Parts: sequence; C-alpha cells; structure tokens
Amino acid sequence: RCSCSVDVIASILPYDDYVKAETILSMRQGLGQQAAMFNATKQFDDIVANLRRTQAEAEIRCFK
Repeated sequence: RCSCSVDVIASILPYDDYVKAETILSMRQGLGQQAAMFNATKQFDDIVANLRRTQAEAEIRCFK
C-alpha cells in the first residue's frame, strides 16, 4: 500500500514541487526568523496545500 501511495503522489506532483513542500514543512518546525518567514508566506501555504491534496488523493486511491 505504501508503494501505491508513493506512486500516486509521484504521478500527480512533480518531484521538484514535492521537495519544495517538504522543505517548507521542515523549515516551519524550526525557530526564529527563518521559521517565521516560512509560516507567514501565502505562497508557501499554497505549495503545502497542493502536497496535502495530493496525499489525500493517494490515500483515497490506495487505502479505501
């Protein structure tokens, strides 16, 4: 099932977009000005939302 989920995500979301979203999520966990910047930027919210939608689609296709 996990490989199904990875395959679905890969088929929907380009790898570069996936890396950007994961980087943003990682940076948001930090402290200080950099973390605040990643939390306050609308453009980053859109990138992360796209990853979340893709993950939800993968869950629907593979686990339901």
